[in-house]
Amino acid sequence: MKKYLVSLISFSCLIILLIGCDSGPPGQTSVSGTVEIGQSNYTKPLSNAIVSINDKTTTTTERGTYKISDLREGVANVGVSDQGKRIYSKDTMLSPGDNIVNISVKPMATVLKYDTFKWQLAFYATPPFGKNITRGIITDPNWTTYEMEPHFVPQWHKWWNINEPLPGSYQYEIFLDDNSKEIFTIFIADEDFDITLPTLNDPINDSLISTTTPTFQYTLPVSTTAAFIRLEEKVEEGTPPKWKEHPWILVDDFSEYTINSGILHKGKEYRWALQSIHKTNPLSWTEAKTLYEYFSVSH
Repeated sequence: MKKYLVSLISFSCLIILLIGCDSGPPGQTSVSGTVEIGQSNYTKPLSNAIVSINDKTTTTTERGTYKISDLREGVANVGVSDQGKRIYSKDTMLSPGDNIVNISVKPMATVLKYDTFKWQLAFYATPPFGKNITRGIITDPNWTTYEMEPHFVPQWHKWWNINEPLPGSYQYEIFLDDNSKEIFTIFIADEDFDITLPTLNDPINDSLISTTTPTFQYTLPVSTTAAFIRLEEKVEEGTPPKWKEHPWILVDDFSEYTINSGILHKGKEYRWALQSIHKTNPLSWTEAKTLYEYFSVSH
């Protein structure tokens, strides 16, 4: 009888291995959290996005929060889409009870204006859960093609510079490791290129200042959502010289900002620029960055 029970238990275990283990009845596990969209050190809650966990979905609130209940514990695929486009896909392990899963996503396309007639375009692609990208092609409205490259795997990306606006549909062609392919488009509008650059007012370019806590003054476009001071210290002379970047400073005033003590040092040379965030759409994000201007702090 004992031998029979052991055989029966062994057979039952084999059946479980073959058909898969039930990770527990639904209703005992839930997931909640916040979805944020971000680029260039700036993030904001993403509202009205679709969050999916396995076969269940919900829409984020105005604050970017979400909750999905009646799930099973174990490995689950978490995805986020906006306007029918997938912008996030990743697996996570769910424990019984309440789980907190905060999600950070990047826009699929960005437009950065960095001079009067210069823009940088960047495009990002994320594969479906359980798959990897083997090749990606971006085709612009003029039918010029660009090969994407691995970025933060599994994400791929491609960026390039242009000297005149090129609005229209940009086509993605994404090849996956199961020999399938995805084709979709992102539309970049005329107004996405029509960005006013910020203006640097003080310190004046190539000036000598006497304080290590100056008040920087600037003018930001009315469409600005957020802005950062980008500050670098010269650490080595040369052609070109070497610069050390300070962490970006998020300004809390759209006209002036006083630099905190300990950032600037007497006898050092610096350069600064202003980077402003404008449109924060998950499919097309826009920014502007001034050219650098230079100043020194007296001994």
